[in-house]
Amino acid sequence: TEGDMQTAIVASTTIPGYFPPIEINGRKLVDGAVTYNLPVDLARQFGADIVIGVDVHPVLHPENDFNNVFEVILRANTIT
Repeated sequence: TEGDMQTAIVASTTIPGYFPPIEINGRKLVDGAVTYNLPVDLARQFGADIVIGVDVHPVLHPENDFNNVFEVILRANTIT
């Protein structure tokens, strides 16, 4: 409820491997999906009776060949 909105938005979109974490009040922050992408229990704590989650990730194809480190990072983020 306080602080710089632009910094908070940037911190919420920093994905490890692409962008460095943003430090706010001594804490290094990254995109929440890295550790907690579907906070169902929080929604319930706030009073939700029904929580609907939708998986929007692409289908993974294990036969992919990786030509460079960038493709490896993309794949790692797709999996997580």
